[in-house]
Amino acid sequence: MKRVMHALCAGVFALFALVSCSKSADNGGYNNGNNENNNGSTNGNNSKSLNIPVEAKAIIPEATLRQMKDQGMPIHEGTNPPNIEGIYLLDKLKFLSSSDPDERDFTKGDEAADYKYKFYEQNGVRVKSDYRALKFGVFDMATGSGAIISGSGNNFTVYLNHAAHTEGVKNNDITLISGELTPEGIKDLVLTLTITEKEDAKNQIMKVGVYRIFQHEGIAKKVVQY
Repeated sequence: MKRVMHALCAGVFALFALVSCSKSADNGGYNNGNNENNNGSTNGNNSKSLNIPVEAKAIIPEATLRQMKDQGMPIHEGTNPPNIEGIYLLDKLKFLSSSDPDERDFTKGDEAADYKYKFYEQNGVRVKSDYRALKFGVFDMATGSGAIISGSGNNFTVYLNHAAHTEGVKNNDITLISGELTPEGIKDLVLTLTITEKEDAKNQIMKVGVYRIFQHEGIAKKVVQY
């Protein structure tokens, strides 16, 4: 009888050990699978951060910059940009795209108003800027606003945050200008404009949060007079 009891107990312990090992193996396999999936998901979602000054990311979120890039706005990375001081005539801007699927004011290839941009007192990645529209009947200007620049070599992107007046409407806008600095001016210039705030009961200017991208044909020439 004792031998039968010993044999029965031994069988029960053996079965318990087998089940426990099986559960441990199953749990280990599940966790490893989860770890692999989590790692894969994390690696897939961790896009490399843009190498631009942190001050630029404070002006406009990196996620928005990536969306703009996807729609044709170059973002020149780096923290050693060229010195862009000077006055530039943007007289051949053509509409490229908009983040608004219901965009009605522009179609691709439409001409924009002519502008002059003035950059001065550059110190590293910081610079002051003014701009004004040149087209008769268009009132759009801002003065003395600070800006941040990214880039390296002759390539740059400048991030401008302006308190502006557009068609008599007070607003805050963010403008990005990318291009390659040359002795004649700015080559391959692309400009993006978005409005962050406005006092516009009649909806005279573009919607808040929408951005429009414009491409300049030829060189935006460096000029003497603002």
